Amino acid sequence: MRASSRTLSLLTAGVAIASIIGGCSSSAATPTTAAVATGTAVVGTSASAPASAAASVYPTADASNPINVGEVATLSGGIPFVALPPGVQAYFDYINSMGGVQGRKLVLNTLDDGGSPTEAAADAKKLILENNVVAMVGNVSLVDCSTNEKYYEQQGIVTDGLGPEPDCYGLKNYFVVEPGPYVGTRIILSYAYKTLGLKNMCLIGQNDPASIDGYKQIVSDFETANSVTMPLVEFTNDTSQSPTPEVVQAKNAGCDGIVTQTMPSNFVAFVQAAKTAGFDGTMFCVGSAYDSTVPPALGATAEPGALGSNSQGIFVLSELAPFTGTLGAGLQTYAEWLQKDKLSANYWTEAGWFSAEVFVHVLQTISGPITRDSVTKAYETMQPYTSAFAGSPLQFGTANESSIMMSIKNGAWVTVSNWLFASQS
Repeated sequence: MRASSRTLSLLTAGVAIASIIGGCSSSAATPTTAAVATGTAVVGTSASAPASAAASVYPTADASNPINVGEVATLSGGIPFVALPPGVQAYFDYINSMGGVQGRKLVLNTLDDGGSPTEAAADAKKLILENNVVAMVGNVSLVDCSTNEKYYEQQGIVTDGLGPEPDCYGLKNYFVVEPGPYVGTRIILSYAYKTLGLKNMCLIGQNDPASIDGYKQIVSDFETANSVTMPLVEFTNDTSQSPTPEVVQAKNAGCDGIVTQTMPSNFVAFVQAAKTAGFDGTMFCVGSAYDSTVPPALGATAEPGALGSNSQGIFVLSELAPFTGTLGAGLQTYAEWLQKDKLSANYWTEAGWFSAEVFVHVLQTISGPITRDSVTKAYETMQPYTSAFAGSPLQFGTANESSIMMSIKNGAWVTVSNWLFASQS
């Protein structure tokens, strides 16, 4: 059910959020410059980027002349993505603490579409016409791409965000910064069959009508390319219901592995249902379930062999660089600012942070005034952007198809692969 007010408290399992998105603006108290742990404004590098981030920031961010940024997100109803906007805000807090961009404060304006196309259309128009945003950053919606594709193109505005819908991929003005669940599913199927040697993978997808055809195409293409037939492919998962019936069905179908696309708490419920139902197989999920809450929630059930002698354990993709274990260079600032903003490390906050990082990088390539037109042109002409968060350089009009496979061993997420690419699947 839709929230009765646009003022939403962004609270979810495993996420404690310091600020509340109120009305159509999401802004948190700006930390002081002294609180910043590193002096690098962006994690990635590009030949077109300024030699130093300090060249494009100033001692005090001007709040009277802000750079307004929009975000359309499904935060209520359907499948709520409430943890992503705080990730965007955390990166903006970080940049604002060092003076903003061209001396101007970044202000995030977030609106909830509730999974409604009508509301998504109204949100986009409000942000563009009333809030005068220069770009959309961190969009994560069940309906935004299919609803607003033409409108964004007509308005000449770029959306830099995630792709919950198949329609998000390949749009002229939409820049998806992560591989997404469709590419992720393909990578998982390849890993399950070719690396782990499974024979009868099954898919239990979410019952979101907008995504079903996209997943069916992924499965069909994979079956044809690899001469396999998956014994069970269905789209009945509802995060509000027990997954036990689906797991029992997979067991009866002879599945030796199950892949799903769902939230962390629901994936935990899947694994627990597998244990109760006596499903002796390996469990997989796309990047949405890569969350620091999952290992302690599952305990010993997550270990290889815990579901039976044929089970190789629990596998989840990290669609961006892993944020657990020993952090690689470039991720320390992300981890530090999560602590400052009292956020949990998970797929959603990382994806929000990275969307904002790419956006700020683009802003820093603009030598003149920052306007909607100059931002759009900067995206369209950006040089390949290399970041610690992605497995390959990002460029407008190309897809990020890199992921890393994670598993749980001894109660913690561990990396079990190098970067995996959809083109190799």
